[in-house]
Amino acid sequence: MVFSLIEATGLLDRLRVVPPSPMTLKQACNFHEEEYIRALFRWKDMDSDSLKRYNLVDDANPFEHVEKHALWIAGATMTAVKEILSGHSNIAINLYGGRHQ
Repeated sequence: MVFSLIEATGLLDRLRVVPPSPMTLKQACNFHEEEYIRALFRWKDMDSDSLKRYNLVDDANPFEHVEKHALWIAGATMTAVKEILSGHSNIAINLYGGRHQ
């Protein structure tokens, strides 16, 4: 929705869209415990207590391919950080960050 508004107002012509790369599992483990990252890959086999332990309930319930989604979103944030640190951008936004319903 936000991207559609940016496009509709003509702001997209003043932006540079940088395609992200997914974060690797190793990189993700720098930000979350490996046990949690692994839980994203096996959520279908978990009972409700295990899902609760990893906070994969309510507004953060898992869905098909959630692990890939999470790695792409985290990778997009890292791409934004690299843009700022490299000096290629003064402002960087990951419009897809955060997936709570």
